[in-house]
Amino acid sequence: MKNLQRKSLLLMLLCLFMLAFGTVQAEAAAVKVNGQGVTITSLSMREKAGVKGKLIQTIKKGRAVLVKKKLKNGWYQVFFNGKTGYVSGKYITPIETAQKQYGIPVRKTGANMRMRNAPSTNGKALGIIPDGSLLTVVGSSGNYHKITWSGKVGYVVKGYFTSNIKVRKLRTSIRFRSAPSTSAPVVSGLASIPAGATVYCFVLNNGWWHVKYKNRIGYLADGYFTNQNPGTQTASAGVAKQTTTSVRMRSTPNTSSDDTILTILPTGAKVTVLSQSGEWSKVKYGGMTGYVASAYLK
Repeated sequence: MKNLQRKSLLLMLLCLFMLAFGTVQAEAAAVKVNGQGVTITSLSMREKAGVKGKLIQTIKKGRAVLVKKKLKNGWYQVFFNGKTGYVSGKYITPIETAQKQYGIPVRKTGANMRMRNAPSTNGKALGIIPDGSLLTVVGSSGNYHKITWSGKVGYVVKGYFTSNIKVRKLRTSIRFRSAPSTSAPVVSGLASIPAGATVYCFVLNNGWWHVKYKNRIGYLADGYFTNQNPGTQTASAGVAKQTTTSVRMRSTPNTSSDDTILTILPTGAKVTVLSQSGEWSKVKYGGMTGYVASAYLK
C-alpha cells in the first residue's frame, strides 16, 4: 500500500515537472528569430552557449533583446546594448506576453519615435522606432523614458504611446501646422483638417496639441474640438488686449485658407477688441480690422 502511494506521489510530481518544463519550452519557442524577447530575470550573456562561456555582460530583468539565433541546446544568440552573445532561452519570453505574465512594463508606440542615447534633444539619434512597435520602459529621466527596443538601450520623449492617445473630433476646419505656432508652415501635403475629422492627440503644451491624422504628425491649437464648448460672448467695444504669441490676423474667423491672412501680429502686440464670438475675437490693429484666435489674447 505504501509503495503504491509512493509511486502515485512520484507520478504526480513528474507530471507537475513536465507541465512546468513544457510551459517554459512552449513560451521560449514562441520567441521568433530576428524578433524581440524580454528577460524575465537578471541574465548572464556569455561568449559561448553554455554556463562555462566567458561572461560578456549581465542583462537586467525586463530588457528587450534581439534574438538572432536559437540553438538546439536551448540557448539563444542575442544582441543587447551593442554586444552579441548567448543566453539561456528558458529566461526569455516574447515581448507580447512580458507584461501580462511577468508584470514587465511594455508599451506600444502611437507614432514614429526618435530614440536617443541621452535624455535630451542633444543626445545622439539611435534611430526611429516605428509607429505600433512594442518596447519596454526601464526608467525615467525628466521628460524622457529610458527604454529597450530590439536590443538597443536609449531614451524617447514621454507621451507618444497608444495608452496616452486622446481621440477627438474637430468641430471646425483648422490648419495643420508643422510646429506649434500660427506662423509655422502647414504639414506638407496636408494643409488643413476638415470639420468632423477624428484626430489622435498625444501631448498638450502651451496651448498646442501634438497630434496624428492620417498617419501624419503635426500640431493643432487647443479649443477646436467638439467636446470643448467655447460658448458665445460679446466683449465690450474698445477693450485693449495683447497677443501672447505671434498670431495670424484674418479677414474671416476661420483657418481654412491662408488667403484670409491679413498680417501676422508679433508677441505682445496691442490690439483693440471690438467683439468676441466663441474662439474668435474681432480686433483692430494698426488701422486694420480682422479676426484672431481669442486663446492668444490676454
